[in-house]
Amino acid sequence: MGYARALVSSTRYETQGISGGVGATVTAPATANTKGSFSTLGTTGFEYDGFHLTITGLPGAGTGRFRIDVSSNTGGSDQLIVEDLYFDASPAGIYAADQKSILVPVAVPAGAVLKARAQATAASLALSVGILGFQGDAKATKGFRALKSATDWTNTDPTNALTLSGTTLTGWTQIMAATPVRLAGLYLELDSLGSAGTTSHATFEIGIGASGSEHSTGIVVARQLVSGGALVTCHGPYPCDIAAGTRLTVRAQCDAANTNSYGIVLNGLAA
Repeated sequence: MGYARALVSSTRYETQGISGGVGATVTAPATANTKGSFSTLGTTGFEYDGFHLTITGLPGAGTGRFRIDVSSNTGGSDQLIVEDLYFDASPAGIYAADQKSILVPVAVPAGAVLKARAQATAASLALSVGILGFQGDAKATKGFRALKSATDWTNTDPTNALTLSGTTLTGWTQIMAATPVRLAGLYLELDSLGSAGTTSHATFEIGIGASGSEHSTGIVVARQLVSGGALVTCHGPYPCDIAAGTRLTVRAQCDAANTNSYGIVLNGLAA
């Protein structure tokens, strides 16, 4: 069920971009809020059924928020296989805790050159990116086409922010006006918007539907919110079947008097 590899499947692994105990350095350009050039991570030695993507903060690289793309190139143009994955390294001095590692069940052909690029809220910020690719036998679940952005953006943050109402359930906040493709799974991340926040717990519920007619997908994500701490955890993938052109929304409820605003970032697996 879902996207886990079969427990009895034989699997082999390969790393890309890992050396010296850390991933490849990816630096955002000198102009804030614009995508930089691709940095090469490596070339696949066999076909991947999926991969684990690890992103970490770097000492002395500055604090800020990032949008990250990963591409696959088999001799033509770069094809995005991960689009606008979010990374929040806003809190100062805790780069060692800023690590995101997620399962991306997206197929990659053999001989593909994997690359990564980033944009950030400030000029020339850097992070590290590494990939652990895997291939299973005939019993393993095969990969999807891509991990697409399911968020509307303004610069490097989501266009709309969700403001918590303490222990009261909020209304629905739009995350994306219309999904670009049919989605088979969703991921959820939080953006601190550069604020320290309030230490508490909250649940975030993903909905779909036109304004005033939203209904829940049934996906409810529980989160720990930390004042001045990292919010880098990525939740998912949660299996779903959402048609192209669907409006995505989120609402939330907290267990404390937290009225801070957060950006909600969604990514979806292209069916």
